[in-house]
Amino acid sequence: LTATGVEFAEITDVSGLGAAFSVGKFDGIMGLAFETISVDHLPPVFVDLVKQGQVEEPVFGVYLSDASGSPGELTLGGVDNTKFTGELSYVPLSSETYWEVALDTITINGASVTTTKKAVLDTGTSLLAGPTADVKAIA
Repeated sequence: LTATGVEFAEITDVSGLGAAFSVGKFDGIMGLAFETISVDHLPPVFVDLVKQGQVEEPVFGVYLSDASGSPGELTLGGVDNTKFTGELSYVPLSSETYWEVALDTITINGASVTTTKKAVLDTGTSLLAGPTADVKAIA
């Protein structure tokens, strides 16, 4: 894939970004959120790829392996149907900032464990965050 005219920034000192960036093993970060929250409101690379007709569909798929040491996968312009079974469910965004969606409930063993009504789907973090009481109920 080739996107032309894309503005790019490089960070060479991650010390101000928190411990995860200092101790983590990263090749880099490519934002997939929205222009509304990007630095200087620059369009994310994927938006440029879509506008320039470089992808078949304006969707991307993320596969995160559940096996330690196994690589994940990012598919731009579609999804890799070999990485899941069943049907995909599409839900509307409640905000074009982060990938924010409405949340009906989270249940564990049939019991609801959350009071919040929004969730952010973020591949850039490995954290589960939420209201303190809800997180304590899950932990």
